[in-house]
This record gives sequence, C-alpha cells and structure tokens, in this order.
Amino acid sequence: MTRMVPFVVLLMPLLSVAQTASTGQIAGAVRDASGAAVPGAQLKLTMSESNATRSSRTDREGRYAFALLAPGTYQIDVDASGFGGIEQKSIPVRVTETTVIDINLQVASIVTTTTVESGAELVQTASSALGRIVESAQLVSLPLATRNYTQILALSPGVVANVANAGALGRNSLEISALGGRFADNNVQINGADGNNVFTTNMSGDGAGGAQGIAVPAPDSIREFKVQTGLYDASTGRNGGASVNVVTKSGGNHWHGNLYHFFRNEAFNAGEFFLNRAGQPKPRLRQNQFGFTLGGPLRKDSTFFFVSYEGNRQNNGVTGGATSAAFLPPLTDDRSAGALGRKFGGQRGAFGGVAVSNDGSNINPVAMRLLNQKLADGTYMIPTPQLLLPNGFGQSNYSVPARFREDQFNANLDQHFGSHDSLSFKFFFAQTEQTVPFGAGSNVPGFPSLGDGRNENASLSWVHIFRPNLLNEARVSFARLRGVGSSDPVLNSADVGIKTPPHVGVLPNIGFLSFPLAFGASQPPLGSAVNNFQYADSIAYHRGAHRIRAGAEFKRIQSNVLFDFDRRSILRFQTFPDFLIGLPFAQNQGSQPFSNVFVSSARSGLIGRAQRMSDFSTYVQDDFNPHPRLSLNIGLRYEIYGQVSDATGRLANFELGRAAAEPPASGTLTGFVVAANSIGSTPSGVVRLDKN
Repeated sequence: MTRMVPFVVLLMPLLSVAQTASTGQIAGAVRDASGAAVPGAQLKLTMSESNATRSSRTDREGRYAFALLAPGTYQIDVDASGFGGIEQKSIPVRVTETTVIDINLQVASIVTTTTVESGAELVQTASSALGRIVESAQLVSLPLATRNYTQILALSPGVVANVANAGALGRNSLEISALGGRFADNNVQINGADGNNVFTTNMSGDGAGGAQGIAVPAPDSIREFKVQTGLYDASTGRNGGASVNVVTKSGGNHWHGNLYHFFRNEAFNAGEFFLNRAGQPKPRLRQNQFGFTLGGPLRKDSTFFFVSYEGNRQNNGVTGGATSAAFLPPLTDDRSAGALGRKFGGQRGAFGGVAVSNDGSNINPVAMRLLNQKLADGTYMIPTPQLLLPNGFGQSNYSVPARFREDQFNANLDQHFGSHDSLSFKFFFAQTEQTVPFGAGSNVPGFPSLGDGRNENASLSWVHIFRPNLLNEARVSFARLRGVGSSDPVLNSADVGIKTPPHVGVLPNIGFLSFPLAFGASQPPLGSAVNNFQYADSIAYHRGAHRIRAGAEFKRIQSNVLFDFDRRSILRFQTFPDFLIGLPFAQNQGSQPFSNVFVSSARSGLIGRAQRMSDFSTYVQDDFNPHPRLSLNIGLRYEIYGQVSDATGRLANFELGRAAAEPPASGTLTGFVVAANSIGSTPSGVVRLDKN
C-alpha cells in the first residue's frame, strides 16, 4: 500500500481559487475610482453560449468569486447603490484556470452604464501551476499529419516529445516527458474522467500488441486542453508528471457545425532507393479523415447538445510495419526436388551431418511442402528473391500497404435547471482496426499482425449552488480502454506435416540465424481491457479572505489481461541446408552431435489475469488572500493506492521469511504463497493467504 501526502505552500501576487480538472473560474474585486472596496455590489454572471446565469455579492472587502464554471465566454453585470452600472463582456474561462477580473465603478452622476470588453490573459497570474492552454482554433489550424492533439502537447513549457513521424500508421500518438519525468508519470483526463491505461501506462497504441492508448478526440470536437507540468494545487493528483486535461465542446443557444475532409497521398513523396533498385513501385500512401460536428439548443436557455463523428481511413505503404527487406536463399520458381538438388546438392548444415543429395531425394518432406506452399494471391510463402547478389544470396524489398480504420463519436448533453442546478453528460467512443503486413515476426509478405482497439469515456457531473459562496460538484465517470493484438494464422502446422503439442496448432514462426529470413505467425493473442469507475465529490466555499475547496474520489479499476501463449511456437535453423535436411540428431549421423533444428520452443502457461484495484484520495485547498498583493496557497492531499487482487486466483509470490532455512535435497515449495481464491489444491509447503 502506497500513501502520498504532499503539502504545498505557495506565495502568489494575486488571488487564486481552486477548481476541478474540467472547470475554471472567475474571481476578483469591485472598487470605486479611488481604489476603495465596494461591499455589497450585486453581480450577475451570464454564459454567452447558453445564457445560464449566476448571482453573487461582493464581501466587505469588495471581493467576489464564481467557481466551478464550464469553459466558455462569460459576461458580468455589476450594480451597486450610488454607482453607474457596468457590463464586463467577453470574459474567457479556461480549464483549471482562474480569470481575474477587477472591476472599477464610476459614480452614478458621471456615467449610467459602462461596457468593457475583456481579452484573454497572456499570462496566468492567478495560478502558480506551470502549463499552457491550447484552444480549438489552434488545433484545427496547425498542420498535424494525423490531426492528433498529442502531437502538440510538447508546446507547453517543460514538456518534451519525439518528433512526430508523418508517415506513421494510425493515430500516431506521442509520449511526452514533463520536467524530466518518465512517460508513465503523466495523468490524462477527458472531461474530468480518467483516460489512463493502467496496464500499459502509455498514451500511444491503437490496439496492436495489446496496447490501447488514450482517447484522441478529433480537433473539431475539442474545445481546449491544458498541460500542467508542476505546482498544481491539491485537487490534482495520481501522478507526479504532466497533468493533461481535455475538454470537448458543448452546445449553446446558437446552431453551429461543420463538415470536413482531409486527404493525403504519395504524389509528392520521393521513391525509396532499394525499392527502385528492385524495380518496385513507389510506396502507396492514402489517408482520408472526414467528419462533421453539430451543436445547438434542444430547448433555448436550458437544454443543449453537441455531436460529432470522424472517420479515419489509411492505406499506408511507407510506415515501418509496411516495409521490409529480406535476404533469401537463391530460389527460383521451380521448387521441384530435382531443381533444389541441383542448386543446393552437397551442402551440409552448420555442424555437418547429412548433405543434401544432388537429386534432392533426401530433402525433408516438410521443407518441400513449405517451399511449395502458396499464399492466397498465388505467390510463394517463401518468396523467390527479386535480386541475386554476388555472395550467392538473394534480396527482396517490399512495400505492402498497412491499413488502419477508426470511427469515433462524441455526444454531449447539458441541462440547466434554473440558476442553482446544472447537469452535464459527455460521452466519447472510438473503435480502431489495423493490419500491419510485417508486424508479426515475419519479414516476408503473408503473415500480418492485427490490432483491434476501443476507447469509451463517459462522465456525468452535477453542479448545485447552495448559496453564492457555497457550491458542490458531484461526478460519476467511466472509462474503458480495450486493445487486442494477434497475428493472422495463415497456415496450421498439420497442413505441412509439422508435429506440435496438442495445444499448438498454428504454423510456428520459422527463422534462420545465418541470414535474416523469418516467416510464420509469432505473436499470440495479446491484449487488455481496462475499466475505470470513478466517483468524486468536491465542494467550493469562499468567505472573506479564504477560498476553500475540498473533495474526495474513489476509483475501482479492473484490468483484464489476455496472454494466449499456448497457440504459438518457434523453430530456428542455422542455415538453409539445415532447413532442407531437417533431421533430428538420432538420424543425422554427422561429425557433430547436433540436430539440424537448432531451436524449437512451444510456449505454455496461464498468463492471463483479472486484476482488481481500489484507489481513494481526498484533499483540501485553502487559497488565503490576507492582502491584495499576497496570497497563500495551502493544500493537503492524501492518496491510497489499493492492493492488487486477481479474480482468477493466479497471483503468487515468494516470502523469504516463510522459506525453509535449510531446504531438503529433494526440494521444497515452502515459502511460496498463493491467493485465497487460487484454483485447485494447494501443494505441500505452499500457504494460502486470505488477502493478496
């Protein structure tokens, strides 16, 4: 069990009030022309998009605050006895930030009403957190190869990332490092819900290899995001790296939407040297991203919606998994025993032994079947080389387009119940599929790897205003990240006469140690499905010089892991003559006691897990403003990372304190411990524990 209790005290020149990861706030003071405080001034806050309103009054020192505000544009109307009214328009509220608006009133005899236009703050003076907001206009306008917002996370101070590969397949999400931290140290939230994959701890991944990264909403559906790299308040926790907060768009009283289609191809790409030498065409690259957004009112001033869809289709022959080079034996399209004997007759394996006969009569029948096996397109599974090299080997260079498909949907619904209650429901779904020709341990065509990924993210938040200075936000959210990768089982071992254990049916991955050639499926079905359930409540209260916020959060995490190793095996040969002969030692009476098969391995074991974790955190934040030019930010956060249990009962460990001081010569299992729900009987010496 790990407990984290950071305590932070910060000095700041201006007022700061805490907020949740998906909201912001407005705070400031109302003064007269001489700079004296105006107590009891009536303030009315109106959101420009929805006309939702809130009311408040300044305290004895003229201070006010509006907390837990959805990102957007607002207007403040101020009315005070003896003073002219004022309208402060175009006030931006951004995620996790406090917009400071100090208002100066004029006496009524001088002016009746004043209208002031606010602009975006160039520097966030009301927060000590290091970070940067990126808005929708920037996301849509920047030239992102795959329109992925993670590719510009490194624009924030203290954040570094690799340069995005414009030819990569899929979303091409980037990993970031904040202030020298590891990739796994970052925390990502989408609309206030956790977007992290606790199994892989990575932001990237489209299902291949069992890794599913964070959700990547289309830029047209993102309102803004912020990357905080340090000194964030006690309401933010979990990890010590960057805190990435993404907020998607909502509807309003005015209809808005768009249609778009982005297209790329290989027309201006240069040819690849080795493909040109082999007479192969330029790699194919076709990318289509298309979609729409639509938002507006279902009921004016109270009910609003926003929906979006994006499709991504890629046919990519330039990505790493779509190109390959292989050194091949000098084969021809004549795969008869006689032709093979004339080509390889008299050659022996790496350790001697039986030589290939000149007529090919002693070539192993399994090798003959593999050499003559053809793929669905009519080409040989072990291909004839495109070029013959002076050293006697052949060489082939390939560009086989990889394929990627994504369909994503976004739906947001907002409901305002008068001026005291509001509900917000946000839902995101994305399904990805990809096929990579050379991603499964083979460097010749015919054995692609497959990836299937899914992101689901949903959150429901309720904001209730008890009094102008006392607000509460309750939030329930769910996130699911599922990724499964495997290799396409093109051929079974029995089809070519290879004998494998009963549980292994797919053709082994066959390779050579003296030259780079490998074919056959090698990746077993591998994947994970992570479910994250969150329940959180926070309260914001301000009185006098104190701005207090406190909250608690409970998470229940399920990490279901699939490792189906039982279906895969490997064979390795030193040389091609070893492959042709393929005899075990008992039949290969050579000068050295070795078989022609150098390595044979069949994986086994129950590797899958159904891990369960429960995390809890609570915090309190007091932003104390004893002087207009001095603010103390005092925060306390407490976190518990719960113990990991396994619903399948497969967790086991070794405790040195339970081990035998002098184990018997016959061996012992004393010291091993298993979970109480472990399946089957407990061997002698093994201890079952009631708690994992």
